Amino acid sequence: NIFSPSTSTAKTLTTFDMRIAGSMYLDANTLKVGASWRNLGGFTPNTGTLVFNATTSTRTIDNTGAATSTFGNVTFGEAATVATWSFSTPFVATGTVAMNYGTTSPGTQSMTLSGDLSIGVNGTFSKGSATTTFSGTQSKTWTDSTAAKQDLGNVSISGTAKTVALGSSVRATNINIVAGNTLNAGGANTFSVLGFWDNSGTFTPQTGTVAFIATSSSKTINQASSNFYNTTFNGVGGAWR
Repeated sequence: NIFSPSTSTAKTLTTFDMRIAGSMYLDANTLKVGASWRNLGGFTPNTGTLVFNATTSTRTIDNTGAATSTFGNVTFGEAATVATWSFSTPFVATGTVAMNYGTTSPGTQSMTLSGDLSIGVNGTFSKGSATTTFSGTQSKTWTDSTAAKQDLGNVSISGTAKTVALGSSVRATNINIVAGNTLNAGGANTFSVLGFWDNSGTFTPQTGTVAFIATSSSKTINQASSNFYNTTFNGVGGAWR
């Protein structure tokens, strides 16, 4: 079975749980899911937007067994919520990912993002053990509007001549800039790093600060040929080499 909501005029569809056993084409429509996502068949995002707008409880996003499962534009949280979205499978998105409300919790599942990433002032990211990879070919932005800045965990800039520019100050555990790719500080932003810095590509410092805030020893810094602008070492008990 194939489901395509509307191909002429963009519509907004609302559901509680979403279960796909056939094939769904979102086209330019918006789909709002108030609980969990289960894709057993195929999902094609086209230019549409998927909004996870649960207001309570832990909800799962599970693509186990799906033939196609890449998301496009995804928004977590539409209004104030205590919901948590937990990933059961790797999360891949080609469009903008906005974590506006609630908690996004990948756990052991990786995230691969080709578009912009924004964390709203009321958004929370609960880092897991896997890696968030900025992939693709286009220049995109990483913005965190929270006061404390959310630790994105392990972060890799690994596309094809990919540039990721910071739209604000951000935080990560470890950062890896793969050869041929660029991380741009985007101005006077602060990049707080709790672990290691491994640069095999290009870091454009602008007038920003890289703040190393580890609280344990044996953290490595490989800046290659890219200089920092401002650098601080603020972690109590941290040691770098």
